[in-house]
Amino acid sequence: MRTGLKFKSISSTLGIAVALLHPGIGFADIIIQNVTAVTDMGSLNSNTTPDKMVDGSGLTGGSLDSFAGLHDDADSTGWKSLTTKGTITFNLGALYVLDAFGVWNHAQLDGDRGVRDVLVEISADGVNFSPLVGGPTQFARAPSAPVSAEVFTFPDVSAAYVRFDVFDGYGAINTGIAEVRFRATAAAVPEPDAFSLLFTSLCLASLLLWRRRRAILAARLPRG
Repeated sequence: MRTGLKFKSISSTLGIAVALLHPGIGFADIIIQNVTAVTDMGSLNSNTTPDKMVDGSGLTGGSLDSFAGLHDDADSTGWKSLTTKGTITFNLGALYVLDAFGVWNHAQLDGDRGVRDVLVEISADGVNFSPLVGGPTQFARAPSAPVSAEVFTFPDVSAAYVRFDVFDGYGAINTGIAEVRFRATAAAVPEPDAFSLLFTSLCLASLLLWRRRRAILAARLPRG
């Protein structure tokens, strides 16, 4: 009886482990936290660095885990560049399954500061990028502050990095974005080798306990 309980326990553990590690099982949509941003477009000054796009500063009426909230147009709460063309790369910190992101465009100069024409790309390794299928090619102008998020949805896609190739702004000699957030529909995908090792180990443990249980039951059967 005790061995049977052990067998059920290890089987349950295996099921729980698979549910926790397998993307999409037991996972609610989340806004990814601790995203970092870098750009080759420079920063107008020390108050308008790219980290201002992902730190939540300047947002009111929302929370860190939603696309809600309104953004101001202060220098110290958004990113402003030195040019109107270049790239912005966001590091999500792990591989996620994404289905949406939100952009609060920059509202200074009656919206002329904001980013307009873009190509959105994704990557698993930060080196090889490909266009985001269903992604936007333009961000809306934000003619006045406070600004609400423009939310873009698309079919689920795995990515650890997202890159905005910026081609133009709305008329200013430079451009900028106030805030960007990304939504995941599945937990960070574990490294394949680590997942395989854990899965194999649990399967082996289950098999050994099953064989032991069979041997004990066979020993208890009356011999004819």
